[in-house]
Amino acid sequence: AGSLREGEQAAKRYPDRPRVTVEATTVDKALQEHPPDFVPMMKIAVRGFEYHVLLGAMRTLQRTHTVWFECNTHLLVPFREVAAFLDRQGFLTYKVAHGGLIKVYGPYWDDVFDGHALDHNCLAIRKGSPLLAQVGIACNNR
Repeated sequence: AGSLREGEQAAKRYPDRPRVTVEATTVDKALQEHPPDFVPMMKIAVRGFEYHVLLGAMRTLQRTHTVWFECNTHLLVPFREVAAFLDRQGFLTYKVAHGGLIKVYGPYWDDVFDGHALDHNCLAIRKGSPLLAQVGIACNNR
C-alpha cells in the first residue's frame, strides 16, 4: 500500500498500466452497522493520512484505550497537530524509541519531534487506562 502521492508518481511512470479506482470510507462508517462495544487497539498505517483517519474515527476512538500509528515524513499534517488532537480526545501520545517510550504530549512536547518524525511508531493511550501504569516504567523522559 502506498500514499496518493506514490500512486500519482507510479501512474506517470507507468502510463500504460490499468488504473484502479477504490471506494474510501471512514472507520466510523465501516463499523456503523455493527459497532463494537470495545476496540482493544486501533492500528493505523496509511502513509501520511493518519490524522484524516483519526478524524473519521471519532466514535471508534471513544471505544478504545490504545491507538498505534506511524509517524513519518509522509504525514500530511504536522505531528504536533496529531498529538494535540489525540490529547483533546483523551489520549497521551508516545513515540516508540529503541530504549523505550518518549512522551510527546502536553508539557513534554518539543518542536524537535516534528523535525525528527522519521519512521517512528507512536502509541496513544487513553488517560486513566490501566495500561498507563505499565507504560510509565518504559518512559525515557519521566
